[in-house]
Amino acid sequence: SGRSLFYVIRTEEISGRDVTMISYMWDTYMNTLSSTLLSRLLLVMAIMTVVSLVFIVVFSRYLTKPLKKLSEDVRMISKRNWDRPISLNRSDEIGELADSIENMRKSLSEQDREQQSMLQFISHELKTPVMVIRSYAQAIKDDIYPGGDLDSAIDVIDKEIQRMDLRVKDLLFITRLEYLSRHDLEKEEVNLSELVEDTVGRFSFQRDDIDWNLNLKDFKTEVNEEQLAIAIENILSNQIRYAKNRIEVTMEVDEREENLLMRFANDGEKIAEAKLEELFKPFNKGVGGETGLGLSITRRIIELHGGTISMVNEEEFVATIVELPI
Repeated sequence: SGRSLFYVIRTEEISGRDVTMISYMWDTYMNTLSSTLLSRLLLVMAIMTVVSLVFIVVFSRYLTKPLKKLSEDVRMISKRNWDRPISLNRSDEIGELADSIENMRKSLSEQDREQQSMLQFISHELKTPVMVIRSYAQAIKDDIYPGGDLDSAIDVIDKEIQRMDLRVKDLLFITRLEYLSRHDLEKEEVNLSELVEDTVGRFSFQRDDIDWNLNLKDFKTEVNEEQLAIAIENILSNQIRYAKNRIEVTMEVDEREENLLMRFANDGEKIAEAKLEELFKPFNKGVGGETGLGLSITRRIIELHGGTISMVNEEEFVATIVELPI
């Protein structure tokens, strides 16, 4: 009747006897089996499609919800509203992105506070000399000479102008350091022992009553000589200001850690532990300080070189420790 028969003939041995088995199947059964398998396969595919769609919707919401939140947070940061912290309790790539944005927010917030402090510092520090200069100028115009004579009045005006000039130079130098922090620092090979020794030689004449003790290593490394010289000058200026009778400058090379340690110490009064770190903040003046920017500028220079600076109270000295990578 036009039908086909599929068969398999096998010969096997069972209990010591040869047995021939014939297995057969009509094509109608195969067609039925194929139809059944196809229908079940389509059903499984339909179920998998529905399950996949549900999973995709849930997973997309899992991804897009925190991204929408981060987008809103970034939009708030762009509007300079960075007081609200960014936090996502996730350990995946989105969590890492949130942590990076949070670090950026903290950095921008800190820079904003520093700018506000700088503006307040400028308005406060420049307001006083401007008022003095103006009042003295008006008095001279009225033939009144504060201090007794014209030369004394002009000396006061000149002194106030020098104060203003010093503050403006410090602020311009900070701006320059901010620029350098975003660009590669030009470096050259410098003998640090010679640099320190030359700077000490220029500063030692300011006070004849100080006993200088230098223990330097003949060591060369790549630094920006101009910037590092300014940092060393600022450190030595503080050492001379607070020392009683003795200043020590030592240099050690740690080959294992690949670091260079420079120590500047004086026998002045100890500093309260709570104030040691604050001394490096901008506009924080110590006793007898001038602008409150010297140590802040020094820290930025050292950090531009990949190093660290700290101040510690020792048994007999107050030491400023500079650590630079070799």
